[in-house]
Amino acid sequence: EAQRLVEEIDYVSYSAILDTKVCEECFQADDTDVQIDSAEYYEMMPPYAKCLGDGQCRCIWVYVMRSGTI
Repeated sequence: EAQRLVEEIDYVSYSAILDTKVCEECFQADDTDVQIDSAEYYEMMPPYAKCLGDGQCRCIWVYVMRSGTI
C-alpha cells in the first residue's frame, strides 16, 4: 500500500513500541524519520536487521502523509 501511495507520503517514522520487550538497537532507532524508498528505509524495514530482540520486538513504520492528501 505504501508503494501505491508513495507520492503522497512525506516521510516514515520508526516506532519501536517502547515497552519491556524492546531491545537496545530498536530502542535507539525509535522515532527515527527517513524518506520512503531511501537506503535507510530499506535498511531499517521491520524486522530491523540490527534487532537483538530475537523476535520479541514489534517495530513498525508509521507513514506520515503530505499535508492536504488523503
